[in-house]
Amino acid sequence: MSDLFADWAWEYIFGLASLENRVGVFSLARYLPEAVGEPDTPAARQKMLRRALIVMSHEAGHMFSLPHCTAYRCLMNGVGSLDELDRSTPWLCPDCLRKVYFSIGFDFSKRYDELRAFHASRGIAGEVDWIDRRMAQLRH
Repeated sequence: MSDLFADWAWEYIFGLASLENRVGVFSLARYLPEAVGEPDTPAARQKMLRRALIVMSHEAGHMFSLPHCTAYRCLMNGVGSLDELDRSTPWLCPDCLRKVYFSIGFDFSKRYDELRAFHASRGIAGEVDWIDRRMAQLRH
């Protein structure tokens, strides 16, 4: 629950991971409603959860040796502010998803079913809608 700094000359960072050493760190300090001057409401807590999930997943992507993605709108895009984080996507682009698949292998349908159940149980409707569309594409 403390700010992280990659270098003393930088402002805070949301997280940092090593592609080579497969270790990472992230902080939740900047996501708390009170840290950004918002009242502590269920909506603010949901926003905090979404932000944390994106950063944790992004850093985990680095730990799977994924670099920043510049080809598509992708979870692996670099993010430098809360505004950018809120506009970012929690999903890997097709190229990055394929890289993870080749690295560890998984069942796409099972992955999306489990992600859908997770997001639905937490009331993150926008993500559930995206997953439903993606699952429909996979069925065709």
